[in-house]
Amino acid sequence: MHQKRDLVPCRLVATLLTMHLAAGQLSPSSSTLRGRVVVLNKDLKVQLPCREVFLHNESDVPAVNATADAPRRSVFRLEGSYTAALRSGQRVAVSGYRIGALGGGAERVRLTGVDVLEEPAYGGSSGSDADSAGARRRLQQAGALPTLQLPLPTPEVSTLVLPISFAGCPSPQGGVYDTPWWTQQDVEAVIFGSGASNDSWASVSGLYGSCSHGQAALNRANSRVMPVIQLPCAGVSSYGTPYSSSTCDFLDFLGFQEAAADAARKAGVDTSAYLFQHVVLPIGTACDWVGLGYVGCDHYSFDCASWVQGDTLLGPTRGSETSAQAAFHEMGHNNFLDHTASFDPAGSVHVYGDTSGAMGYCCSDRCYNTAHSWQLGWLAPQVLDSSSLGPGDTRSVTFAAQSRSKYSGMQIDATTWLGGQNTTLYVSLRLPESGDSALGLPYTGHVNVHNFTSRDNFTPRLSYLLGTLGEGEGMAEDVSGLVISVTDISPQAGTATVVVCRKAPGGLETAATCQAGKDGDCDGLAGAADPDCSAFASRPPSPRPPPPAPPLRGTLLIPGPGPNPALTVPANAAKQCLLGHAFCTDVARAAAQAKPGTNFFTTSKAPLAGQCRNWLAKPTCAGSLAPCGCAPASTVQGSAVKPPASKQTALAKPPTPLRCALGHGSCAARARGSICLYWAPASGKQPTCTGSGLPCSCSSVSRVRLP
Repeated sequence: MHQKRDLVPCRLVATLLTMHLAAGQLSPSSSTLRGRVVVLNKDLKVQLPCREVFLHNESDVPAVNATADAPRRSVFRLEGSYTAALRSGQRVAVSGYRIGALGGGAERVRLTGVDVLEEPAYGGSSGSDADSAGARRRLQQAGALPTLQLPLPTPEVSTLVLPISFAGCPSPQGGVYDTPWWTQQDVEAVIFGSGASNDSWASVSGLYGSCSHGQAALNRANSRVMPVIQLPCAGVSSYGTPYSSSTCDFLDFLGFQEAAADAARKAGVDTSAYLFQHVVLPIGTACDWVGLGYVGCDHYSFDCASWVQGDTLLGPTRGSETSAQAAFHEMGHNNFLDHTASFDPAGSVHVYGDTSGAMGYCCSDRCYNTAHSWQLGWLAPQVLDSSSLGPGDTRSVTFAAQSRSKYSGMQIDATTWLGGQNTTLYVSLRLPESGDSALGLPYTGHVNVHNFTSRDNFTPRLSYLLGTLGEGEGMAEDVSGLVISVTDISPQAGTATVVVCRKAPGGLETAATCQAGKDGDCDGLAGAADPDCSAFASRPPSPRPPPPAPPLRGTLLIPGPGPNPALTVPANAAKQCLLGHAFCTDVARAAAQAKPGTNFFTTSKAPLAGQCRNWLAKPTCAGSLAPCGCAPASTVQGSAVKPPASKQTALAKPPTPLRCALGHGSCAARARGSICLYWAPASGKQPTCTGSGLPCSCSSVSRVRLP
């Protein structure tokens, strides 16, 4: 839990296997296996998490009363891209090549196919993100938005904690293992807290109680810490799992847990009374991780277990700083939580980079973030979706800090308007109190925004921190089209108020948003208050067009960059009538295809937004400086404008240097009021200004002769 994501260890295994195969050291053989899937996540000391997938072969039946001579448990490590979709507890039939084991660990199988025979009982029929009937509860609070809470899958987090020792055994670090400095009481202090009330926030019990608002409990009443258990240097568990204190493959740490559970049973403990087992390792093992845990459990193939290094949980020496978060993190994996990620300025993902939640970097104590707390069924945030936030809508929402109430934060379900694109934002206020007492900047006293796509209790997904916002700050999320602004943060009251705006399609004002008084571009101005809506204001009927003029050949003057108000009609306007009209109508037709239903013309003298926005009393297109009502069949009515029978237009001509001015002049005048406000890509070529059909990177020549 210490570095940026880099799955080198997992990739290194694949590379070594390839090298061994190439060297003939392994003999691949095709196999078909059936069994239950177990997924685990290793939180490595010097790298980032490594997800590993194992198969418990059905040919073996675990037997608690088996002897030490029982056959070795048949466990296979699954490799390849097919493992990405596998989940703990699935019963599968897999095909692939058995390619041996490295370092005496579980034999590896490179998959060529997977057939899911049975989904685990915990997660419905598919394990997809689809909502299951009855899987969620909607609660209504007076005067507020609806709230949404998942079921609470584990209100009693009953856990058997197994501290182990290899004192006197050969250590992979050299010499022999020391006796752990900690005792049963030391471990109990971190798990349950030092007080009788079990509410110390610097304990695992305190984190569960405070972070869940009392809905989930791990305490002395439902959980137990065993005395430190001395294990043999090597052995075979009662399930037939061999292990050695000198190595740390899957079978080793699985054997540590099973052998410790065997010892607890011999001491009269009913291990089946506990949903979870948490193993505390001694200092000096060959394990290169801070901790690890099964990612979800089916409570069938293996005991639901997690492991943590003792010197991380309790410190390297007595009096060192402890970290209940280390255990809280690994137990989070057992409850289907993935890590908390963030993005660096270059856009790369840091899997542990969001330290606002316990599923991020080790080791300061803190709660899970709002998204993961919701996944656990601990929070019921207010909900905005397509039914309560339409295009151009703006909502002001006040919510409690996560530490103050389970009715805290806000979920914005953008998936409801994005169709198949799963995007759900979680907006929360975090304060340095209760389970978040050790949480620091930039999270505390700020509104935190996450994206999280899991929609049930049982689908592990990364949460992504998108931003932390102080009062008066805001951010835009491009995929959802949302703009979120913080208007008030009150630490004393424990509340934050945010304004959420959903952009109209395209992120621009439309006639519909303007007429409805909405804010289609989310710039804080709605309806008539937004200058962008002036283009859609009502206008008087257009005057009757003048008689047609004979076609002429001539020179078209093109304005340079910037707004182009047509203040006067040039003396040669009549001679250029046909050319001006053809250009204006072509521009209007092209723009109408880009934005159907938008009126790009007006007869007002005021500088209104639109494709040809500046007109004299006699309709004149500002870009061509020529009247646009010359042809007998023409009408100046936006996209209904029709070109004359024999049009002369730049669209019909190839882009030559002499015609650069037409493309460049209109393209360069891209500011509001220019002739070409809309752009269209030319396939495989440079951008083209709609209406001219010419590249927009020509020289700034101010005129062009059109034959």
